[in-house]
Amino acid sequence: MAKINYLTLHVVCLLALALVSSPIYADEPIDYFFNGAKSYKAPYAAVLPPAQKIKELKKSSLIDSEIKNKLDDILDGVPSGGLGVLAINNGEIVYERYARSNEKNLYPSWSMAKSITALTLGYALCDGKIKNLNDLAENYSEDLKSTVWGKSKIVDLLTMSSGASRKTLDKTTGDYHPHNPASLHYILKSGQISLKEAFIKYSKLDDANPSGAIFSYNNMDTQALSSVIEGATGVSFPEYFQRTLWESAGAQFESVWYLDKNKQALSSAFFFSTMRDYGRLAQVVVDAHQGKLSNKCLETYIKDATTHKRSAGGNSWYGYQFWLGPLKQNAPIVKMVGHQGQEIFINYKNGKIIVLTAHTSALREKYRDPSNLLPWLLN
Repeated sequence: MAKINYLTLHVVCLLALALVSSPIYADEPIDYFFNGAKSYKAPYAAVLPPAQKIKELKKSSLIDSEIKNKLDDILDGVPSGGLGVLAINNGEIVYERYARSNEKNLYPSWSMAKSITALTLGYALCDGKIKNLNDLAENYSEDLKSTVWGKSKIVDLLTMSSGASRKTLDKTTGDYHPHNPASLHYILKSGQISLKEAFIKYSKLDDANPSGAIFSYNNMDTQALSSVIEGATGVSFPEYFQRTLWESAGAQFESVWYLDKNKQALSSAFFFSTMRDYGRLAQVVVDAHQGKLSNKCLETYIKDATTHKRSAGGNSWYGYQFWLGPLKQNAPIVKMVGHQGQEIFINYKNGKIIVLTAHTSALREKYRDPSNLLPWLLN
């Protein structure tokens, strides 16, 4: 198996400029706070190679004009706001467009990484590395010992129900803001604090709730999941992700995880991949629901992960780090959702997938309109 490269991001950037074979990172506008792996100076990153066996993702000979018109309208509706769109139907690309780049660019996942982390945990469970989702997280991770996250059940971490403090927590982004405007995410990726230190620090706040009591969107719940995976498997999260989900997806291009100063993955947001490989990751969810995986345990886990578990307020529901619509609609659609316009829609019944990347959440006003993408997804 090809090895992961653990490099400072400065070196990664130099290699990207020097070598044609290196990944080309998405070139977002300079006024966008998260500038992507090319320009944001995160100290550490893990570069993952493509899968050993790349899964073919054919381009259909016919463009689906219905979804083309809808996605073009979304991209063109907010000038310079959209980065790319991709539509897949039954394993074939039926439309693909990039605003300023091409299919080799790596785009930030932001919180879509949460869903990816939850899928990776499913492999650890089915590999027998994790015995039961009702186990306490600290049974697997030394970094979580005696913290509010360590005292949580793994299943409660999966559903954003750790009970961790909500003091200075932004309920929309899931990020703590101890020193405005510097968020916990910022000081983690800049190397000012490690994840281990953050688990301890934010466990000392005095307004915690019992594990499983309430839904509270919190990036550190996801970080605790990757810590569990590392402790259970004995390898780094990026390495285990590469061995399992990345290989199962048959990824075609390199990808990147940002790391903290102790070289632990910032699994709640900082994954960078191509549009097509995001589509391949989403296809794993479709294949699980359609009984096409060779691992029946994993099929069961993914089906469970993409069902309504917790009300997230309003019409939104949460599964295992996946977003779902109203319970009463019972539509076969789940979403991987990221900050400022990143979103993947998955209809696991008919195999339709839409991947959108953007640098402004203004696009959501268009694509979340029920009359826009849903008719195509459900048809």
